[in-house]
Parts: sequence; structure tokens; C-alpha cells
Amino acid sequence: MKIKTAINRIFWRFGGNDNKKPFPVNENDVEAYNAIKNYIAEKEQQQFLEQELFAKLFIYLYQKVLENDHGNIFENHCRRKIYNLLKKPMPDIIEDFKNSLNESEMYQAMEDVKVQDIHPALKNDSQRDNELEALTKAAKNPETIKKLTGDVWDLETVENALTSEVNQAIDLFQRSKVKNR
Repeated sequence: MKIKTAINRIFWRFGGNDNKKPFPVNENDVEAYNAIKNYIAEKEQQQFLEQELFAKLFIYLYQKVLENDHGNIFENHCRRKIYNLLKKPMPDIIEDFKNSLNESEMYQAMEDVKVQDIHPALKNDSQRDNELEALTKAAKNPETIKKLTGDVWDLETVENALTSEVNQAIDLFQRSKVKNR
């Protein structure tokens, strides 16, 4: 049983939440209940302050998910999205990031060789011919081929870069947190 659930249960037993048959409660019971409740509140506040970087990122992401999904704070699906992300294994997150980088490179390469990002069925013969010619020229450059095939970024490079970025941010903000104390 979670701590908050346990506290609510005790509160109910004491007659809270419209319990029609509460147990007899004395002053010591109330004092003990309040001490536990205050301890939990203090621990939660302490945890929030100690995990400030996580809290900032969570709140920001929560805001963006709410905006994107047109949700509100009373619905669970927006929080669930964040929880699912937090449960996702780190290698999967890094893989997704790598794929996103490669996709971005591919779209940039297509834009560079003047290939429009619309379905081929919506292009006329002249457009398709011009784009085919541009792609044929681009295919002579190995770097462009890597971009067009999504093979610019490899997992190890991305993982090393992300590890470095995260560690730099942690170091920077941990130092500033110590200075501000």
C-alpha cells in the first residue's frame, strides 16, 4: 500500500470522508496522524527541492504534452505519456534520437537537391523527371547518399554525444545549485 493511501485509510478510520462508523479517536491518535502527515509533506517538499532539475523538465514536458494533446490536468492520459517515456529503456530513447537525427539529415538532403516533400502521385511528369535527374546527380556524392539513406548518425556516436551533453548539463547546474546555497 502506498503511503498516501495508508494515510487516507487512517483518516477514514478516524471519521474522515463521511465514514459513518469511525473508530474512537483520542488526542494521541490525532497527534500521531498529524505527525505522519507532516513528515510525508516535508519529505515530498524535500524530494521536490533535491530533484529540481527533474522537476523543471517534468513540468515543462507536462505543459507541452497538455498543449499538444489539448488536455487538462484532470485527465490521466497526458501524465501517462510522460510516465511511459520515463519507463522506456535508455537504449530505446537513444535509438529514437538517432533515428530523428538521420531523418532530419534525409529531409535536408532532399531539400538541398530540390526534391519536394509531397507525394509522388501529386507531382507532374516534369517535376518527377527533374527530381529524378537531381537525385541521380546527388547519388554520385557518397555523403549525400548517406544522408538520403539515413546513415549519417550511428548509435555509438549519438550515445557518446548525448552522454556528454547530459553530464555537462548536470555538472553545470549542480555547480550553480551549490553556489546558490
